[in-house]
Amino acid sequence: MRRLKSVLGVLLAALMVATLGAPAGAVDPALPVAPDAWGPKITLQSPDGWEVTPVHGTLLPSGKLFIVGIERQPGTSGSTPGEFGRRSSFLLDPTLPAPASGVLTVTPIEQPVDFKNLVSGAWTFNDDLVCGGQTLTADGKYFSAGGTRSAKTDLLTKPVVGGLSYATIFDGSTWTRVPQNMKATGNADQPGARWYPTVTRLPDGRLLVASGFDRVQPDPTVNLSTEIYNPTTGSWEVSSKVGQTPFEIINSDYTHTFVLPQRVGPYDLMMLGEPGVPVLGTSTTPAAWKIANTVRPGSEEFNRLRLANGAWDKDMAPDNTASSAMLPIRLKSGDWGYANGSVLVAGGAHDSVHQTAVDVYDPVAGAWKPSVNTGVERHHPSTVILPDGRVLLVAGHSPDATVRRAMYVDPAQNFRLSVGQSEGGETRGYHNVSILLPDGRVFVGGGRDITTATSLEKPSFRFYYPHYMFTDRPRIVNAPDVLNYGEQFVVGSDMQRPVDAVLVGLGSMTHSFDANQRSIQVQISNVKADSAGGYKSVLTGPAGSQIAPPGPYMLFLLDDRRIPS
Repeated sequence: MRRLKSVLGVLLAALMVATLGAPAGAVDPALPVAPDAWGPKITLQSPDGWEVTPVHGTLLPSGKLFIVGIERQPGTSGSTPGEFGRRSSFLLDPTLPAPASGVLTVTPIEQPVDFKNLVSGAWTFNDDLVCGGQTLTADGKYFSAGGTRSAKTDLLTKPVVGGLSYATIFDGSTWTRVPQNMKATGNADQPGARWYPTVTRLPDGRLLVASGFDRVQPDPTVNLSTEIYNPTTGSWEVSSKVGQTPFEIINSDYTHTFVLPQRVGPYDLMMLGEPGVPVLGTSTTPAAWKIANTVRPGSEEFNRLRLANGAWDKDMAPDNTASSAMLPIRLKSGDWGYANGSVLVAGGAHDSVHQTAVDVYDPVAGAWKPSVNTGVERHHPSTVILPDGRVLLVAGHSPDATVRRAMYVDPAQNFRLSVGQSEGGETRGYHNVSILLPDGRVFVGGGRDITTATSLEKPSFRFYYPHYMFTDRPRIVNAPDVLNYGEQFVVGSDMQRPVDAVLVGLGSMTHSFDANQRSIQVQISNVKADSAGGYKSVLTGPAGSQIAPPGPYMLFLLDDRRIPS
């Protein structure tokens, strides 16, 4: 029987010292308050002084952040890159000290796009990879699909905007266009294109591309299909055509797609669209679908009207502006009170019960848990799985000042809430990016203000420091670079009795969503002292690629205080 091998890169980094944020005012006294801090605001600029805003962020196996965003001249505004700015991409090293000036000049990396100020008659065409979908491949490369194509003419006050029909791959130094275009079309009158598609790494290393828009402005139309890219062969295949794919997966801000850690019947995928209706699917061709007969709590009337009318107002959809994350996968499903594969959904539509709600869907039971009321309105929050298993709710926008503080949801403690004591300084709503770093900090950047349509993208970021950054922490001193499924490996550390070990997928977020972040508990079977005065822990890799799709992960050990290495 062929042994499956997975590249599970172990990232280690030193703690960066930064100026810490000052404590803020009062919070809900019923919530425990966690000591935490925010680093200084760091403003990003291009070498010629343009403002640089992160919209997409990915942690590469090198430990650097790869940022895709937009540039604009200071003081200008707009709603799409084609209207006011120019494309921007760069690498950011989170281990470097914060610049004393508070301004970081970044080195741009040219995007491999088809159209760059292409003039045809009265029209000027530009492509931009902002608003595409992204993930890391099994061998740790950045993969993006779709993006933004704008066509400007003096005859129109606003550009015509659509999606892109191609994908790109960045290996940390070289960025190339995938030769073949995507295949799946949403409309018979034009080639397939995608703006706001979701890219998900599958258990066999292929990449699923789902949904998005083929036309954006004017008259937006959805590309309601799915297709798969095979990095080994460089080829595309359509997995679910328009007409086969359920409308329930549509989401104006990316379809939330997850690989289930175990099959539920024949299904190995779960998707959530704007209506808040879970949809189970398959990663095989042809695709099969199962629409859940239960909806996100509080959306019953919305979905009744949706089914009666055959359409809906996206701004009123319960999961529009929501974020989500698959809860930590445990060795024993259910030991934290939920089945492996359960997904947490946080925030939601304006003026709805969902804006303060945290909900959990269990695809095994086919049921939602009772809602948890956070007491804080959040639209476009980010959900980041921390090494200790808590889900960090950070950023987002609302009139509530508490939105500038981080909140924690602890699935190990019956989804107990706590709130950080420090305020992040800025409101980071639509387009914010939050990514866990190897040392346990969280990069939080970009985003707009409360009034999304008229606010500017923020050309800045901060590092967030959870409470475990301010205590003695265990330390890993050596670990293998590659793990095999189901096989033992040895990790050297200063821990005599590690109580837990987890693999955490490298973050790749845009628009507050990351389909591929994943926390996986691995077995600790033995710990022995070594000759150097440390300890060697014997761990066992995940059982298979359904649990841990092949790719780069970070390894953390935790002590009896749940403090991560």
